[in-house]
Amino acid sequence: MRMYTLSEISSVLTKASPMKVYSMQRIWSWCQNEGFRYELLPNAVRGVAYKPVWIREDELKRFLQAKGIGVDAVFPTAD
Repeated sequence: MRMYTLSEISSVLTKASPMKVYSMQRIWSWCQNEGFRYELLPNAVRGVAYKPVWIREDELKRFLQAKGIGVDAVFPTAD
């Protein structure tokens, strides 16, 4: 299962919806205030990243669907 950092999620969401900007701070607030589950990065060097966490792809998809964000636009299926 693929894991995504806050930076990767921010980038993927912003690319999928160019009229909105999804900052790492916004995604972190989802983690803190809306129950978006995350894990600490193993062996992360503190102070290098905004927040040393990552999120499983299935959790990310489930959360985005609950927020009403089109998962198909964010994660297009390969034919």
